[in-house]
Amino acid sequence: MTQKNQQALDYETHRRISEYKKALAGWQKEQNFCLFGTLTWKYKSGLNEAQRKRALARFFNALDRKIYKGKGIKRGKRIERLVFFEKGRSRENLHAHFFCKSENLKQTKQIILEAHRFWMNEVDDAAEIAIDTNSFGDDRHGYGIKEYWLDDNEQLLTQLCHLTH
Repeated sequence: MTQKNQQALDYETHRRISEYKKALAGWQKEQNFCLFGTLTWKYKSGLNEAQRKRALARFFNALDRKIYKGKGIKRGKRIERLVFFEKGRSRENLHAHFFCKSENLKQTKQIILEAHRFWMNEVDDAAEIAIDTNSFGDDRHGYGIKEYWLDDNEQLLTQLCHLTH
């Protein structure tokens, strides 16, 4: 392949990735997620990627159980959410971002409280959890896929996402 053909291919790939990210961010904005969170582990954590993904699964399952109890879970109730796993610019800073919904203000507060409690007390090598309200002016909607330029695979952890529609 000539250098000119490679540049054209690179431009086309870049354009398609840009379109994809813009479309996903637009769709995500329409979903009206009320909370945005970041979950990090200690810098020198010995946990590998698979162990961290299992920790995320435990975290979200525990959060669902606190919010909806066993009966609600059996009926299929879960916190509506999108979960993204990133490696950071260094490709070694494994962390997660999530967007989620609540049914009312009381539940929003409960999600924030229980998320902090579980992450800091029950997750091995947990460093920080930050949860903020997600308002339209914050323009975070494409944040979970900002690293899509750097990897050939998706950062969206579909096995941890739950959407009702």
